[in-house]
Amino acid sequence: MTSPVIWHLLHANQPELTAATYRELFGWKLTEKLDLGTAGSFQQFCYGEGLPNCGSITDVAGRAGVHPQWLLHFGIEALDSAMSLVRREGGEVLGPFELPSGDRVAVCDDPQGAAFALYFRSEVAS
Repeated sequence: MTSPVIWHLLHANQPELTAATYRELFGWKLTEKLDLGTAGSFQQFCYGEGLPNCGSITDVAGRAGVHPQWLLHFGIEALDSAMSLVRREGGEVLGPFELPSGDRVAVCDDPQGAAFALYFRSEVAS
């Protein structure tokens, strides 16, 4: 069950400053902002003009238990079985959460506590 990283989520204490730094360093472009209510606001970005969104930056200042970090989202074909495998191997799963697009995401910790996410694209289901 090997999968590419299909989304890059950056948890930051100062998202505007962080976004400006990455824009200057790598030429990333800021695109839409997505408001997910209690989950927060997510500034999406792409690697360059005309390229598809590849990640987002969110503010974690003041959010208990969340520190600045990159959270890599791995694309999977079957979310429920992938979540079961994580649990069976001693990891933890939070979610799944449904995005406005219909895609579903589960945030996980592996048995050593390293965080990652499982990402199921709804168009894959057909």
